Amino acid sequence: MILAVNTMSLQTNQNFNLRTYQQIAGIDPGLWDGAAPGQPFGSHRWHSFAETVMADCRPFYILVFDGERLAGRAAFYLVPSEPLPLEPIFLRGFAQKFFRRWPLMIGRVPFAGLSGIVLPEGVARAQVLGQVAAAARRQAREWRASFVFFDFVEKELAGAAGWPPGFRPMEINEPGTQMALAWPNFESYLASLGKDERYHYRRIQRKARELGIVVERHSRAERMEEALALIREVERRHAAAPSPWTRALLENLHLADAAWLTARVGRRLVGCGLSLWDNGAQVNTALGLAEDVPYVYFALMYESLRLAFENNIRLVRLGSGAYDVKRRLGFQVENNNYVVAASPNFLLQQLITRMT
Repeated sequence: MILAVNTMSLQTNQNFNLRTYQQIAGIDPGLWDGAAPGQPFGSHRWHSFAETVMADCRPFYILVFDGERLAGRAAFYLVPSEPLPLEPIFLRGFAQKFFRRWPLMIGRVPFAGLSGIVLPEGVARAQVLGQVAAAARRQAREWRASFVFFDFVEKELAGAAGWPPGFRPMEINEPGTQMALAWPNFESYLASLGKDERYHYRRIQRKARELGIVVERHSRAERMEEALALIREVERRHAAAPSPWTRALLENLHLADAAWLTARVGRRLVGCGLSLWDNGAQVNTALGLAEDVPYVYFALMYESLRLAFENNIRLVRLGSGAYDVKRRLGFQVENNNYVVAASPNFLLQQLITRMT
């Protein structure tokens, strides 16, 4: 297999050059990981996993070099099936047809709710940002993408110097949540919570036992069809667009560090969730819940936290929503609810300008 690799020499204040790749396999793992050692969900292995899961999306990677030194990097995906949270439903259907024809080019870390761009510190930061964004827009034009999105961007970066003309920041309503695990084990974490939260934990455990809820861990996705039905039910209840990659995510767990959590009452599956971890960080996704059985959400949540401590995880991410509950458990709301967008198309660029 021949991997496409391009080198673009740029006239800049420093001797930066960009090398672009269309598969993560074409990049040396040590080189990629060395750009941001220990970055949550930033490893070469994680992006290889994401490529397999998102088989309908075309990847595009940029490495920025200062001479022989790697100064920055970015990961993008040409996405024809992004589950955008649009209402009403007919508008969502129209958008899905449009983006299948003119896909989105999105800079992100897949399945982790994180930005896909890594920048150097200091005076070179703005320069590298500008070069990466400009290169992404050029590639979007070549691939006939409708928009270039940098999503899950923190407020500081959204307003930073360096974005090329046309790139506009937009605030969205649902920031992510995360918690640094500063305790040696789950029991110490529980002891650090307030009296009400400790009582809540004991109550959930008692109620789960009374209802016969049993939470189990698996190395592969058990009872997948039943689980997918529960996951789609949660998406429907929250008016969320169904993720097109859930099945592939569950089918490829062997390519990542993962645990599949299930909750059952007798032989009936009443809940499920997926915990994935990389570089000392854990994310929970693919939540499925039976509507008529209470306490399952918290039973799965507490089990995922136990799992994190057992795996020496230092950061747990839970995504957006249910903020009051998550705050009581020690999670903090992030400021990564910004998108920076541009379009290679003149008319669509005018639409971005009007929206911002």
